[in-house]
Amino acid sequence: MRCIETQRQHTLEVQVKAVAAVHDLEDQLNISARWMPGNRKWEAVAVMVCRRHYQQALNHLQGLIISWMFELTKCNMSGTGYKLWKHIAKALQARSKAVKNTIAKYNEITESMTPLRKNRPMLDWDEVVEYAFLADFNLLCEGWEDICGELWYFKLLCADEEIVHLNIEIRCLVTYMVDEEVFLSHVEVL
Repeated sequence: MRCIETQRQHTLEVQVKAVAAVHDLEDQLNISARWMPGNRKWEAVAVMVCRRHYQQALNHLQGLIISWMFELTKCNMSGTGYKLWKHIAKALQARSKAVKNTIAKYNEITESMTPLRKNRPMLDWDEVVEYAFLADFNLLCEGWEDICGELWYFKLLCADEEIVHLNIEIRCLVTYMVDEEVFLSHVEVL
């Protein structure tokens, strides 16, 4: 009982410190009003968090299914010995359970995205089992939005090249400054 009370007291102290840190941060950033449910900014962040959960579930599901498909392919390959085949078969059983659980979690998250759920498919185990090739696995295309049209993407692509050019310009500027100093010193003597 003492251990539980000590943990409770410790948790309360941590909470008090966290609240004090939040208040300090709000003072430093001049935040006058906190976001509340129903606030426009609150709703925008809630949508972003919902999308992030969906992306994480989708990534996890894709990783499991792809590794499951590769193991299945290896199991059916000629030249696979009996011991390796048995080992892969056990791994496939464990992975199948993990895939089923992940499909359930993915569907749960997809269902909770009612306003955002435009064309996000619900999956079931039978549908996933029918994916024989990666080309049939259309879920890979559902995930991330195309960022190639974003302005910052092009800036990011050119960042390394820009650094190289800046390093050259910095050397030129330093050389110019040294030469100008020498020139001014020489002219001052005359």
